[in-house]
Amino acid sequence: MKIRSLAVGTLTACLAATVVSPVLADSPKHNGETILIGHRGAAGVAPENTISAIETGSRSGAGFVEIDIQLSADGVPFIFHDDTPARTSNVAEVFPNRENDPITSFTWDELQRLDVGSYFSEQFVGEKIPHFDDVADALTGETGVFIEIKSPAKSPRGRTGCGRLS
Repeated sequence: MKIRSLAVGTLTACLAATVVSPVLADSPKHNGETILIGHRGAAGVAPENTISAIETGSRSGAGFVEIDIQLSADGVPFIFHDDTPARTSNVAEVFPNRENDPITSFTWDELQRLDVGSYFSEQFVGEKIPHFDDVADALTGETGVFIEIKSPAKSPRGRTGCGRLS
C-alpha cells in the first residue's frame, strides 16, 4: 500500500495536541527550521479532512498535513475529525435522526452517501469522506502526514484494541 511506504519516517500514529491551522512547529530534525503543518489538510480554505483539503495543504508548500482517522462500523479506515457527523455533513437529510450518532456507527457505504463539502461552500458540494488509502494519492512532493487516531475505544474493534488500519 502506498500509504504504508509513505508512513515510514513521516507518520506519527497518535497526535495528542489540538493545533490551529496552519501550525508552525520547530523540530530538531529540521535543523531548527520552522515547518508548516496543514491542520486537517488545509481546513481554512477547504472542507476539513477531505481530499480537497489534503491536496490544498500539500500544494501550499506545507511540510506536513495533519489528518484524523477513524474506523467505520464495518472496519474501514476513513478520514474524519468529529465524533458525530452533524457539524460537517448533510447527515440530517440523508439519515434523519442519526445526526448525533457516533460516526463510527455508520458503515463505509453509509458514510459515502454523505456530503462533507456543502457546509463549507458551494464550491465543494458533493465532497465525500475519504478512505485512508486515498491520502497518499492526494499528496504532492515531499509532504509528510501526521495522523491522529480518533477515539480508538469507540471503533468497532476498540474494546479489544485499536484494530488493524488496513
